[in-house]
Amino acid sequence: MAQLRQDYDKFVAEDTTILVVGPEDAKAFSNYWQKNKLPFVGLPDPTHTILKQYGQEIKIFKFGRMPAQVTIDKQGVVRFVHYGHDAADIPTNEELLEVLETLNKEQHASPAQ
Repeated sequence: MAQLRQDYDKFVAEDTTILVVGPEDAKAFSNYWQKNKLPFVGLPDPTHTILKQYGQEIKIFKFGRMPAQVTIDKQGVVRFVHYGHDAADIPTNEELLEVLETLNKEQHASPAQ
């Protein structure tokens, strides 16, 4: 999550809301957010309801939840998904920003509905 904070202004410039969903309870999430001064929204999911819905995997032999990044457009359509194979397998901010830039160009090129 720290990498998202580093380029937070660039994500905002792409008209993006970052929402981090995690398996911790509300108190643990709140403590983590305050301690790390994260500028985006964190959503605790201790029952793993949302995480399961988006297909985030658990691999016991790789120490738990694998990273998953999902980009959802303003119409609620999933437009990009990356499921990590290990804890370090996450897209770079540059990759995510490129996806967002492409989505925004497509949105602006589409006729108004």
